Amino acid sequence: MKGLLDWPKFESDFPQVYDWLRHAAATLQILVDNYSDCDREEESDIAVAENVLTQIENLRTYPSIRSKLHQGRLHLHAWVYQIVTGEVLAYDANRHAYVLPDIKPGRANSNGNSAEPPPSPDERSAAPWLTPQQSERFYQGLH
Repeated sequence: MKGLLDWPKFESDFPQVYDWLRHAAATLQILVDNYSDCDREEESDIAVAENVLTQIENLRTYPSIRSKLHQGRLHLHAWVYQIVTGEVLAYDANRHAYVLPDIKPGRANSNGNSAEPPPSPDERSAAPWLTPQQSERFYQGLH
């Protein structure tokens, strides 16, 4: 990848920024190992898309996240916002690609499809630690 940082020089010239960006080192390695032939225009989009997947994997290592995933109480989704087009793309593990999410009005099931009406305010509190007001704000923010 032609535009990637010279990490040793970056570390010496900008140590605080380097420390902050170290979490992206795994993504950098993926880019170097798999995308060395891409051009500069593709580089940024590829870096963003790969970093989202890397950070999802990182989240899975946290004990509280891992436990909730195992219990089926949490689902992680890798989404990328395309600022130029305003589109949101969701990673589809079956296709190994970012695609437009299949979101329909109403409550989505595990496949992202829905034929059900939106939940009532009492049904919205899937997270029992949220107050009814927090649950309502959260729900409204999703729609």
